[in-house]
Amino acid sequence: MPFERPAPEIPPSPFAVTDPIVSEFDTQEQADSYDRWFREQIREPPRPSIPHDDVMAEMRELIAAKRRHVAG
Repeated sequence: MPFERPAPEIPPSPFAVTDPIVSEFDTQEQADSYDRWFREQIREPPRPSIPHDDVMAEMRELIAAKRRHVAG
C-alpha cells in the first residue's frame, strides 16, 4: 500500500455552528473552551496519588480478611 499523506488540518472558523447531533455546543469556540477546561481538570489529579504497591498490599489484606470472615 503506498504511503498516504494525511490531509492538512484546516482550522475551524470561530463563527462555525457545530452540528447539534454531534456536539452539545452552539459554536466551535464553546467546544474548544470546554475542551481546554476539561483537559486542565484531568491534568492534575484532585487528590494525591497512592503508590501502586501500597494499594495492592491494602487490597490483599482486605481480600484475606473477607476470606477469613467467610470461612468462619
